[in-house]
Amino acid sequence: MKTEVGSFRLDKDVMSKLKKEAKNENISLNSLVNKVLDRHVGWYSAVGMLGLVPISPNALADLFKNMSEDDIKKLAKKQVPLISENMLLLKHEDTLEGYLNLVKEYFTMCGFPLTVREKNGNITFTIQHSIGKKYSLYVEEIMRGRIENLTKDRAEISSTTNTITFSVKE
Repeated sequence: MKTEVGSFRLDKDVMSKLKKEAKNENISLNSLVNKVLDRHVGWYSAVGMLGLVPISPNALADLFKNMSEDDIKKLAKKQVPLISENMLLLKHEDTLEGYLNLVKEYFTMCGFPLTVREKNGNITFTIQHSIGKKYSLYVEEIMRGRIENLTKDRAEISSTTNTITFSVKE
């Protein structure tokens, strides 16, 4: 990665908070600032362009609570082509590798624990949340649609009340 030197004047309180966070994360202030700026150009500036709306997990769970499984699957299927368009806007490509990176970034930004394991030529993602089974179904259907569109293979996906796991070939 090529770097460039820049100089910025920051509010004293902001600088103090950044230093404290860098110390808590056990990283340099420079690394934290790079991380923050990367998130800004990668996500925060795109939220408005993509029409994303922040919603609390409790509100999301309440919205799904009264929906049937069929309605949730229909809603998820409607999202699949929109995600393809968003991939082109954000990443300028619609590839499996780009989508997997988007999944990592999105769920990390949402604050959901995410693990990625590579073994025997497969990449396995496990996403944890606290929104409930119907949200798991929603995410599972979106993942299935995107992976099958991008790979033309049947997606290996499973979910529980608060986790979604899927695997793809490297």
